[in-house]
Amino acid sequence: MYNAYVQATLKAKPDKFKKRSAFYSDKFIVVAGKKLSLDDIEHGILRRSKNKYSLGYFNTIFKSSFEKKCRVEKVDYRIHFALNCGAKSCPAVAFYDADKIDEQLQMATTGYITAESVYDKEKNTVEVPMLLKWFKADFGGKKGIYALLDKHKVIPDGKKPKITHSNYNWTMELSKYKEI
Repeated sequence: MYNAYVQATLKAKPDKFKKRSAFYSDKFIVVAGKKLSLDDIEHGILRRSKNKYSLGYFNTIFKSSFEKKCRVEKVDYRIHFALNCGAKSCPAVAFYDADKIDEQLQMATTGYITAESVYDKEKNTVEVPMLLKWFKADFGGKKGIYALLDKHKVIPDGKKPKITHSNYNWTMELSKYKEI
């Protein structure tokens, strides 16, 4: 739903992307009779009431009863590789099947992490997507990020390279679809 609203809205009104903060916070999506914003869906429901500016370490103070009722029980870091905000650096949009969601989120994670991370053996550094910084706590902090990079064979076993973050390309790019 998040991806569909981003794609459809920005295709119809691309100027909304110029004021992204307003676009993501504007309550224009009706769910069960409640008007929600993209931020409400991402940070309130899918990230379990996390403050969007806290790297995932702090919850929002005031939560609606609707949010409390609808939010996930536990944050799944893989959601960050399934959401597309309309920018070039975003993960691709894919169709997710409820019966295969775990497998598909794993595929989306592997695809994005391996494509967007670069290990430099000479400098012993690894450049990772900015998403890993913005939502650091969702990934389990620095230790969790190393585990993720190790699991997906981005870094050699036993190595703890210095982590750097790639610049996020905010150029609007719609119709970035991937079959998983």
